[in-house]
Amino acid sequence: MFLGLPLGVAPLPAELGPFSSNPASSASTRTHCLLIGRTSSMKNKLNIKDIDFILNLQGDEPNINKNDIINLNNFMINSNSGIGTLAAEIKNDKMLIDQNIVKVITETKLEKNNFPIALNFTRDGFSRNDQNTYHHIGIYSYKTSTLKKFVSLDQTLKEKKNRLEQLRALDNNLKINVALANFSPIGVDTKEDYLAIKKIMEYKS
Repeated sequence: MFLGLPLGVAPLPAELGPFSSNPASSASTRTHCLLIGRTSSMKNKLNIKDIDFILNLQGDEPNINKNDIINLNNFMINSNSGIGTLAAEIKNDKMLIDQNIVKVITETKLEKNNFPIALNFTRDGFSRNDQNTYHHIGIYSYKTSTLKKFVSLDQTLKEKKNRLEQLRALDNNLKINVALANFSPIGVDTKEDYLAIKKIMEYKS
């Protein structure tokens, strides 16, 4: 069974199965400062058993494409991966140098039918000549057993320095697989991002 924990305003597709009706009401306690801690806390509060995977969509990705979510779900089930996430091709050169945009470097080129391992996550700038560098999208899928191990680990120096919790996994030899997203959503990291996504949502409504 697959459990979805949406921590933002984006609705998760019904095709993935059961979800909590109001996850915001069972969000984190203040003792959890990181998203991964909140995910674990929410699962425990929901007291749901027989869950194989947990899907966690970050709140700053409100217009993520539902088909990309479904695709990540399928990759996780078929590969039995411990942690999975999404990334999209970087088509705007400004994104390469924007430190608000998290990039992921993968072991091999991302394609529709593969699920390669992430080598690193960073906010640093890149050039067009850097291979296998993509825009990381704020969504994670965890095997339940891997999530339990993850939240028991201490924060690492790289995680604190870069403000990227996924580096805790890599620093502790937990592999993260990456699926190619067909759509690169607007991440809400700045006021300009907020105004852009607000305009899009107003148009759709």
